[in-house]
Amino acid sequence: MPAATRGAISQLGRFDLVRKIASGGMATVYEAAVAGEQRDAARVAIKVLHPHLSEDRDFVRMFHDEARLSMALQHPHITRVFEAGEADGQHFLVMEFVDGTDLARLMQRYREAGQRLSLDAVVELMDQLLAALGYLHAFRDERGRALKLVHRDVSPQNVLVSANARVKLADFGIARGGHRSERTVAGIIKGKVAYMSPEQAQGRSVDRRSDLYALGVMCYELLTAQPLHRPNVTEALRHEVASGELRFGRRFERLPIEVQNFLRCALEPEANRRFQSAEEMRAALDGVARKCGHRDSNALRAAVEHAPQPVEKKPPQPQLFDAADRDERPSADKAPGPAPKPGLRLVRPKDDAAIPSPARSDSSAAEPRRAPKRRELELPSSFDGDAIALASALAAATSSQPVVKVLSPAPKKEPRTPRARVSESQRLPPHALASVLTWLSLGVLVLGVVLEVYAVDVTFPEFSIPAEAVASQPTAPSEVPTQPALPPRQPG
Repeated sequence: MPAATRGAISQLGRFDLVRKIASGGMATVYEAAVAGEQRDAARVAIKVLHPHLSEDRDFVRMFHDEARLSMALQHPHITRVFEAGEADGQHFLVMEFVDGTDLARLMQRYREAGQRLSLDAVVELMDQLLAALGYLHAFRDERGRALKLVHRDVSPQNVLVSANARVKLADFGIARGGHRSERTVAGIIKGKVAYMSPEQAQGRSVDRRSDLYALGVMCYELLTAQPLHRPNVTEALRHEVASGELRFGRRFERLPIEVQNFLRCALEPEANRRFQSAEEMRAALDGVARKCGHRDSNALRAAVEHAPQPVEKKPPQPQLFDAADRDERPSADKAPGPAPKPGLRLVRPKDDAAIPSPARSDSSAAEPRRAPKRRELELPSSFDGDAIALASALAAATSSQPVVKVLSPAPKKEPRTPRARVSESQRLPPHALASVLTWLSLGVLVLGVVLEVYAVDVTFPEFSIPAEAVASQPTAPSEVPTQPALPPRQPG
């Protein structure tokens, strides 16, 4: 069935579907009215089973079990179901229309705005939900037999909050109890994992205390504005929930000690250690409100009326061209970028001139319009003829005035020969250099001693002067008396 939107009417049986409210894994909910009535007439909600599930007998049976149970429940905080029907092979339920929103969307709006509900608003909301669960858990059929009903899917998505702050519990599609035509198979896990009790996540049998655990998770998220469990894949999250290990954040520690004790008792992993009934949990919550000195009956209404507006998330715009193709002028204080590399790219020219529009038949003046944008396709010179022809066809498809340019390839730079570097292992360590210098000094000293002992004369022939030249030179008289020559030293 196509999704109905506001203003587009689609009919199902004797009802006109006005708009789509929400869709889940099992059915889709529409706002509807009886066909033929005025648009401002009383509205109802139509829950339509998905077409691909209408052929599954198990889902159809579960759908009718929900209808039979919901029509029997009569409580101000539980959504009423008026009738169940089938039209054109589609199964649907006619339910009470709640003019408001679900708790999940309300929590998301506060979380996106960085806010959270006040303690008075949370206490009032939880009080209404506990009244509904207390009625559900103690419900008896027309013969007075206790059905021991368990909702098994208490979550913000199944809690409706009207504009006048009336809270209603909805969606009993997977509720367990004596109303079902077939017993639930052991080990089958149903519900939202993040709000399951440990015994429900383990696939064990559950009772009313499992619903109270889910309500404790919701209360924690309302007061702290953060999820109790880390977002993770379903299987890992199920193991974390089944283990019963909880990691309370810093926001939990900032709550009053009475509120912390209440949440710890509601979130006990062992079912025997948490609240045993909705009445007990409701009385404990009332005591917490009195000890904290908060009890404003209009807090929830104010929270609904003054809720932050939802943040509109715009989808990212697709980038058809790269940064070089955008119509931007370079600024004066911006350094020019590197030269473009040769390749294939589209270039938008900057000399688009305005040309007048064609003459019109009426008397209105012709308005100037922009010239069609040109595209220049730059190609490297290494492209062959077929590649240039293909590029020309591409340019023609993207512009009415394509221009193809062939760029010369950039000159190739010769690779620079890296200089030989001496590794650390090849360098001479400082202590070795000192040793070499020491041995050289010692060698020079020994050489000098040997020359002195043996009176070795060192002559340099290239600088020797002939005796005749020395004898021919006149000798100047010397006033210094000459000393007699010493006799030669005898060796040894």
